[in-house]
Parts: sequence; structure tokens; C-alpha cells
Amino acid sequence: MRTQFYIIRHGRTLFNDKKLIQGSSDSPLTKEGVIQAGHLRDHLRTIPFKLGASSTSERAMDTLEIIADHRFPTEYLKGLKEVSFGTLEGDPLIKAFPEGKLLREGYEAYGGETPKTAERRFEKTLRQIAVDGNILIVSHGAVILEFLRTLSTELRESEEFPGVLVPNCSVTKVLYEQNTFTLETMPDASMREA
Repeated sequence: MRTQFYIIRHGRTLFNDKKLIQGSSDSPLTKEGVIQAGHLRDHLRTIPFKLGASSTSERAMDTLEIIADHRFPTEYLKGLKEVSFGTLEGDPLIKAFPEGKLLREGYEAYGGETPKTAERRFEKTLRQIAVDGNILIVSHGAVILEFLRTLSTELRESEEFPGVLVPNCSVTKVLYEQNTFTLETMPDASMREA
């Protein structure tokens, strides 16, 4: 079996504009986010996807629906949700990302989870839905970054803010073959533009 995952971060949201922590909570796509997803749909139109899957967060589901445009089956999976930041959700980004970095020890003290716990459930979900062919995934910046850190020394060592490393509507290609994930392309935001 050879699965090509196209892993996409959802489009820009109201909380992104306001620089607030989203996590398991939600905020709607902005007009810009809808436009980004539409451009991505146009760029990916010729790729034959077997499945599209997103987290159960509205911003990810809406992004998936715009991109899929009824061309392939879609489903919504809790395992693809963002890192839970607990009671920090809705607060300014600086509280969860001091100096622009994820707290490596995690957010359990705030009723949330560790980035590693989120990464494990994300990876487990990818393994469960893998098929021979292309799968489009719509998820979230911090959990995507945690997963990519397991595949890339460059990202593992980076201290940059997740939103910089995994921009809204960026596409990352990851191959899954012989029970192994391989990073094929870094997050690329160029397809979200006209």
C-alpha cells in the first residue's frame, strides 16, 4: 500500500486575525480563509483523491468542503483535531506560545494536552485511514507541526511559531509506505494564491 497524504492547515480564521488561541475551541473562516481554500481547490482539482478527511472543528470541516467540492468522499475525525490548550483557549497567543514557541511540557496544567499526545493521536488516525492512493487531510497548525517534527530534523530543531512554519492553507506532502511516513515536501502556501 502506498498512500500520498496532502496535509493542509485550515484557512484563515477570525481568531487568527485577532491573535487568539483556538485549539479545541473554534472560530469561523474569514473571507480571506474562504478565498484561500477556493484557490487551493482550483490548484488541486486534477489530483484524484480517494478520500478527504478533516478534524471535527468547523474551520477544518469548512475548508475541506470548499476544497473537495463534492469530487470525493469526505469524513470528519476527532483524531485530527488541534492540540488542546485547555483554559488558555480564547486567550491571546502569547499565553500558550511564550516567545512564539509551544510549551514543550504541554498544557495539561490548563486542562489541555501535551503536543506529543496530540501528535500520537494524529499519526494513529492517519494510519487508520491509509489507502492505496491520495488522501487529503485538513487539520491545524500546532498538531501538523508536531507530526512533521517526527519526520524532519529541520522542523524538530526549529523554534519558530507554528503559524509561521505551517501557514493557513499550506500543503505538505507526506508519503506512507511500508508502515513508514516520509516527508516529501515542506508546508507550501503558494497554492492558496490565485
